[in-house]
Amino acid sequence: GGRRGGRGGGGGGGSIVSFAINPSRTLTLESGGESSFLLQLLCSYAERFTALLEGRHLDLTTAHELSGGARVRHVFVEQFVPAIAILNPAKDLNDTEVAIVIKNGAGAGHLLVPQEPFELLVRRAIGTLLEPCLACKELVLDELSRTAELSCPAEIERFPKLQRELAKCVMDYIQQGAVPAEEMIRHLVSCEQDYINYDHPCFIGGAAAMRSVAQKWGGGG
Repeated sequence: GGRRGGRGGGGGGGSIVSFAINPSRTLTLESGGESSFLLQLLCSYAERFTALLEGRHLDLTTAHELSGGARVRHVFVEQFVPAIAILNPAKDLNDTEVAIVIKNGAGAGHLLVPQEPFELLVRRAIGTLLEPCLACKELVLDELSRTAELSCPAEIERFPKLQRELAKCVMDYIQQGAVPAEEMIRHLVSCEQDYINYDHPCFIGGAAAMRSVAQKWGGGG
């Protein structure tokens, strides 16, 4: 008898040793065939996952909705960018608080507003970018997880245990990538807080502010 017992026996679809060709026939794989078939399944999964992310997997069954890399792009373009655009960095600041910070930084003898209070307020405003960035990371993580589920070839469904273990390994791998991604996001925001670019064309420095006031009063006279 060529059929194996033990690990592959009786379990039906749960074994990679044998798989159902049809309800009345079972094909038994030899040792070398098992490895080859398993490798073929895993390569098929990897190729489908890559194709979904790169937009090369055209399937009419998913034509009614975005999938794979298109959904990741949707998160960045249609969700993250608008969330940043409507962000109001000064929503938690009021005029009284700003005035107190400036006065505290000026101390007793400063004629002009010192740089430190301004940087303190700007760093606080930059910090508001962190929340939408982390939210975007979570949305991308969800889309990658969804893509991982869609990437399973139909053949793997014949082996529930293999399907579960593969899904677990892939999800663990995605979660591991989420950790350094969050660290990088936090580091980038922190870098922006550490360096305030006074040379940015949108920044109105002391000289530009004085010119603006002079033009205002000069034009009004």
